[in-house]
Amino acid sequence: MMGATFRSRGERFGRTAFRGLAAVVAMLLGVTVLTGCPGPKSKVMAVGRGVVGASPFSRVLLGADLAMSAVDALSGGDKSGNTPGLYGGSRKKVTCLKDQLVDFLKDPGNSDKAKAWAKVQRIEVDQIEKFIDDLTPVVLRNPTLVKNHNYRKGKAVPYEALLEAGIAVLIDLFGRPVVKCNCGNPLAAPDHGIDEVEVDFGKGRTRTWKGDYDKDKVVTVKQPEDSSSLEKVALVDVDAPDRGIERPVGTDGGQDTALPADPDAETAGDVTVPDVLGNSLDEATGRLEDEGFVVETVEVPADGAATGTVVGQEPAGGGTAAAGATVTLHVAAEDSTQPPEDGVLVPDLAGRPVPEAFAELEALGLTPVYGPDSAQSATALVQQTDPAAGSSVAPGATVTVTAAEEAPGDPGAGDGNQEPDGTADAG
Repeated sequence: MMGATFRSRGERFGRTAFRGLAAVVAMLLGVTVLTGCPGPKSKVMAVGRGVVGASPFSRVLLGADLAMSAVDALSGGDKSGNTPGLYGGSRKKVTCLKDQLVDFLKDPGNSDKAKAWAKVQRIEVDQIEKFIDDLTPVVLRNPTLVKNHNYRKGKAVPYEALLEAGIAVLIDLFGRPVVKCNCGNPLAAPDHGIDEVEVDFGKGRTRTWKGDYDKDKVVTVKQPEDSSSLEKVALVDVDAPDRGIERPVGTDGGQDTALPADPDAETAGDVTVPDVLGNSLDEATGRLEDEGFVVETVEVPADGAATGTVVGQEPAGGGTAAAGATVTLHVAAEDSTQPPEDGVLVPDLAGRPVPEAFAELEALGLTPVYGPDSAQSATALVQQTDPAAGSSVAPGATVTVTAAEEAPGDPGAGDGNQEPDGTADAG
């Protein structure tokens, strides 16, 4: 009986002790949650510029990374894929060989790789060419957290990676990096944020990251909230970091246009407007468009300026205007009072005596002749010419003059002040 009592008490003690231990564990877990103590972090591999990796999809280089030491990184955090200036680009260097990537994946010898690659991109193998055609080559401006994929034993093996700024990638229609250019590895969104990971930079020869590391500059790229696709990508120009590039989606750089400033809103500012007064319209337009301005023109009276010369501009040269602003040029219109360089203007001879008209035309190097119905006396007055007054003709051209005798009683057309003969005003 006592044995039974002892066992019963022992069992109760054991159960009580277990409950007490469970309560302590729960309390400790609660303290962990309340105090925000972090759990174990996921490891990510740091991948430096120029590194292909041990098990890439392609060992044949399909692109080239670029140095970004002269380009200021953006602030870190989650970024929408349509953020202006999120990526860089070059108008001088090719960073991604899309056609070669397509050829590589279409090669029958790489059919298993093509299947694994397409699976990561969530497309069918026969959609690969169209998918790649829509991608746009850029370089990372910031260290960027992604899910990279090696190729082993017929499968794409995922691992989270931090790609160094300057690595060339292809971005999709939403601005997300989906291919690492130099080796063709497919990329996807990471499973963790930067605060949830621990970056492994390696040691000695395994350390491929050569630049500085600033956790506050790490970005992850998200699809735009409105799910709108891009038509053009605004890039910082890695060869001239104070300027930008506008690249149509799906193009390789051959259709780029210059932007006057880094398109990133964190660094963009007003641009100095060139002073183009006195320039030809073509020259002025070129200078302004090189700075990224939009040019509009308005013709104004020449006032002695050569035709096509810029005689005014808004805003004025030397001032500043927002990147991409419109500059209106006032351009001298053709001056009808000045002969063109390669022609002679027919003078206005109406009302002039024929001898005077002929003499003036000959002095200009033109050949005057009477019209078929023209009076030909010395007192006849010019009615019209063909070509008409103000017309531009070639030197030596023929000008047909039509004249008529002054009607009786009509005041002379000479100075307009003659009185009719014998009809003096009696007052």
